[in-house]
Amino acid sequence: MLVLYGTETVKGGPGWKMTPRYTDSRVLIVLASGQGHLSIGKQTYRLRQDVIYICPPGETFGMEAESPEGLDLFLLAYEMYRINHPNREAVRLAEGGGLFPERGEMPVPSSIGPAAVCRTIHQLWTSAECLERYRGQLLFLELLYSATKYSGMAAEDSQSAVERAKAYMKAHYQHNLSIEQLAGLAGLSPKYFVDLFKKVHGVSALDYLTGLRMEQAKQLMAGSGMRLKDIAHQVGYNDEYYFSRKFKKETGVSPTAYIASRRRKIAAYGPGVLGHLLALRIVPYAAPLHPKWTLHYYRAFRSDIPVHLSAYRSNEHWRSNLELLLEGCPDAIICTDDLPAREKEQLERTAPVHYVPQQHACWREQFKGIAAYLGLEEEADKWLREYSLKAEAARERLQREVGGERFVTLSVFKDNCYLYVNRSIMEVLYGDLQLKPAHPLGSDLIKVPITPEELGRCAADRILVNVCQETESIRHWDLLSGSPPFQNLKAVRDNRVYTVPSDPLREYSASAHERLIEELLQLLTGNRPS
Repeated sequence: MLVLYGTETVKGGPGWKMTPRYTDSRVLIVLASGQGHLSIGKQTYRLRQDVIYICPPGETFGMEAESPEGLDLFLLAYEMYRINHPNREAVRLAEGGGLFPERGEMPVPSSIGPAAVCRTIHQLWTSAECLERYRGQLLFLELLYSATKYSGMAAEDSQSAVERAKAYMKAHYQHNLSIEQLAGLAGLSPKYFVDLFKKVHGVSALDYLTGLRMEQAKQLMAGSGMRLKDIAHQVGYNDEYYFSRKFKKETGVSPTAYIASRRRKIAAYGPGVLGHLLALRIVPYAAPLHPKWTLHYYRAFRSDIPVHLSAYRSNEHWRSNLELLLEGCPDAIICTDDLPAREKEQLERTAPVHYVPQQHACWREQFKGIAAYLGLEEEADKWLREYSLKAEAARERLQREVGGERFVTLSVFKDNCYLYVNRSIMEVLYGDLQLKPAHPLGSDLIKVPITPEELGRCAADRILVNVCQETESIRHWDLLSGSPPFQNLKAVRDNRVYTVPSDPLREYSASAHERLIEELLQLLTGNRPS
């Protein structure tokens, strides 16, 4: 038995991103307008209007707009139940028993028009009349039935053409391949092939080919001992200098730096460590990675870091992480010093350990300490100089844009809204960028409940709010932000309330703070630093 229990509309403008949201229910996702990508767990999909998407419970989903008009979507939350006989109790099902898809995408016939159906469902579901909500439930069941039936019959012909070309690229990536050649293999016109490949795989054919070449180059750099010139030729580039520029553009590090980082098996263990290492151009052998908790690093480095440690809830799975490290035999482990004694003891049995002081060192001191341990003091000094220049340029731009306007930072978690100042906010927003707080700042961090009325007394010109991406927090923020006292705030009336994702706001590291400056500059001015 399927039961709809919530509908939501999600809208975002150009460049909008929805950070991965955790769901404890099933969610059906339908694109109403715009272009962009959807991530469900570790899988990424190109959003299409002739497809519906399903996110299972216990998973995360996020979105990113790629068109000038942004994105407009519908989210329908539902559950599956089984009625037990003879007591007739409804039991929630963790899996659907194979009748309905558990996750991913389902094509729908063009005659259905899923966006229009979802718009009607949303209108009915939000009606005050019980009978109208019941009708919305029926429409939802009909939509899921039609999509499920159609997806079983839908031929895979739309994908088979590009799959031939994709398989050819995998086998012949080292050759000079053109769109015309690949389209010919697929039996399609070049223009239609380009559009179809991107629609099916979410990336262009040439970007996919580049990705294949870069991955093979990384493997050769890691263990072959080949010269860079030979590696470039091996993966399809005649000019090693062009290859080097391409590699740095795709990965963020030069081939030389990448090779150097692979010679030492460094393990990042604990929050913030990976961000410090990457600022030193060290891609570690092992690190905590997860598509929700460490989204940026997961997207950028999941294929470069061989051992993925659990990043779930402050090292909750530390025993399994230690087992992975023991199997990997790292040369050194960089970790925070706030671990239990027994965990430290087992780490020290695995490899030499450098402890990063959490409470008694600022991020610059942490960063320089790691650099000294690894013999990279010059690299650290150079990075800090460049960071200072970037912060100075951003500070000057923000002063022109916001002047002496006063800021408040909020955190929404579950059914509470907090006045929130963590170390990154204290040292980057109010330190490096010299934004002006609308409330007194001492030496202590701040996390205290605050009401809209108390916010009003702060008289903030701009509000930055971080909302935990799970159902209860999002629901509370929707209620709070729509309440009359909140709507009466000066920042709200002036349309100067900004949502800030947890990544990088809640990470205390060198590269996270560099990204935080970029994100804030983009958020407040619409521009990024050069």
